Amino acid sequence: MKFLSVAVLSIFSLAYSQTDFNLTVGSATQKMVFVEGGTFQMGCGTGSSCGPNESPVRSVTLDNYYIGETEVTRGLWKAVMGSAPDAYGATDNHPISSVDWYHAVEFVCELNKKVTGKKYRLPTEAEWEFAARGGKNSKSTRYSGSATASEVAVIGSSGYSASAVKTKKANELNLYDMSGNVREWVYDAWNQSYPSSAETNPTGAPIIHIQKIRRGGGYMTGQDEATVTARKIRSIEGADGDLGFRLAISNSQNTIPNGMVDACDISRPPVSHGKNTLRDDRLITGDSHVWVNDAYGFSYILKIWEDGTAVMRPQYGTSVSGDWATGNDFSLYIASGSTTTKYVYYVVSPKMEITLMAATGTANGIAMPGRWEYKPAADVSGASSITKPTVAARAPDQIVPAGSVVDMDNPPTNQKDSRLIVAQSLGSGQAWVQDNVALGAGGTHRYRFDYTPTEARFVVWDVGMNSSVTISAGSWFTIDNSFLRITGSNGRKYDYLYNVTSDSDPTHHHISFQGYERGDFRMFKKFNVSDVPSWKEPTMAPYATNANGGSTYLSPSEVEKLTALVVRKQIANGPLLAYATKDAITLANVPYGAKVQLYNIRGEQIYFVNSKNSQILRIPIQTKGMYFVKINGQTLRVPVM
Repeated sequence: MKFLSVAVLSIFSLAYSQTDFNLTVGSATQKMVFVEGGTFQMGCGTGSSCGPNESPVRSVTLDNYYIGETEVTRGLWKAVMGSAPDAYGATDNHPISSVDWYHAVEFVCELNKKVTGKKYRLPTEAEWEFAARGGKNSKSTRYSGSATASEVAVIGSSGYSASAVKTKKANELNLYDMSGNVREWVYDAWNQSYPSSAETNPTGAPIIHIQKIRRGGGYMTGQDEATVTARKIRSIEGADGDLGFRLAISNSQNTIPNGMVDACDISRPPVSHGKNTLRDDRLITGDSHVWVNDAYGFSYILKIWEDGTAVMRPQYGTSVSGDWATGNDFSLYIASGSTTTKYVYYVVSPKMEITLMAATGTANGIAMPGRWEYKPAADVSGASSITKPTVAARAPDQIVPAGSVVDMDNPPTNQKDSRLIVAQSLGSGQAWVQDNVALGAGGTHRYRFDYTPTEARFVVWDVGMNSSVTISAGSWFTIDNSFLRITGSNGRKYDYLYNVTSDSDPTHHHISFQGYERGDFRMFKKFNVSDVPSWKEPTMAPYATNANGGSTYLSPSEVEKLTALVVRKQIANGPLLAYATKDAITLANVPYGAKVQLYNIRGEQIYFVNSKNSQILRIPIQTKGMYFVKINGQTLRVPVM
């Protein structure tokens, strides 16, 4: 009888764990739907209905899990986070949107603090697709729950916001809006194609701070993006108006899949700045670690020692080793004998990730920028065998070419790299173009740089939404054929690192300093303007006032001010930092969605914004005096001298 009781209890527990349940926080409730695991064929083949990044089809096996019946609503978001970003016409029953990947992860972390013992998370891409297909109940329809998009998907809307959740038909698992309404973040890092081999509970490449994946299509997209297999790339800090997410939780409800990082162990890397020295210590690995880039099936390893020696070793070709130095906190030089090789780099996060490329785009075959991870040498094949070279022990100023280091507080504005100039007037002659549509690079964008002797502009056209917007435009200059600054008519700066390859058909690469895509990179080829496929001139206002559209680059004096801050206050999201100059108050670590108010000494409110940038906010001021910055009810006194 005792054995029977245990058996009955086990069966009861199993049955209980396999039922849907409600997540409740305050007055907000989210149903979590049980998904019985199994094996399915993930992806789409090579037919006309398949997108360029949906193959190869391969077998994926998943354990049991739960997924949100709907996208996370504004009501649930507010119950967890306290407030939500503004959205036109939205109610608590609308999905949260305008959130980047970090915001989604921050929400999950805060949620898990409120529901002790639970481990909610983002779904993996495989879990999302299996659920969208209907799991084991799948009827193999093109959209989630129907062969007809309009039955299940809010798409192609001319409105300004999503619809309330559950306004369309559910799929086979009683999940809503897996097709349409808002596009949804998943956990995985972007990969242009799937692995060809079978996988069990995949979580994607083990790299956090890189482009992520959005699934399902949204109210601003067409039906081709709303299929159960469609997938698109997105910058990790992109916070589109039609981009949200839904929750998942493993069957045990208190563990996460192997290979996944706990939400509370992930944080948005602060903007990193060097110390304006000739040896940027953010690059140093020592013996124990390396920088490694293996994103394209080839392994590149960079090892840098504090004593001034370095080795760059490609998987194929000749290694570069010797003395090293840096210039302007973005140029790395490795000198061997009479030869000096230059690389251009952006530190995404010290001791974590950098973006790096050869200055000419040809050294060691490192033509295209890549994301390099900081890893223990013991974990990288062949890295432990790299030994410190014997070098000439030159001082950094003997390595850095004369004239390449400039005063970045007052950079010379009269230099223009002639290799970039492709036209005499904007919109004519030639242009530098990255066509993601033709490349099958995971997006629906065509990017274009126009350079004339006096003006430059960077434009993106979203082919799916048939809209084009100017990202940056204005006067321009370059520094050391590596740093590009475009200054808009309003004085706003747009900064990029770049190279131009030296072959007969050159490629122009850039690495972005812009707040919504820090360290992201692109590649451009020359086109005659008349040959750019179906080009659409800008139809939307420039990103001149976009909350995180400006440059995150800080000059040496600004870094010094940020290091010696006049105000520091601990808030829920970490230290809020502030410093003042004669014409502005700059805040760092501003929480996403925070209400930021500025008052003068008389108590008059002179500035207000709902922040959409959780890093740096610059508030212009007119006169000296004492100011009070109020953020979510907490006040900082900031003197402006």
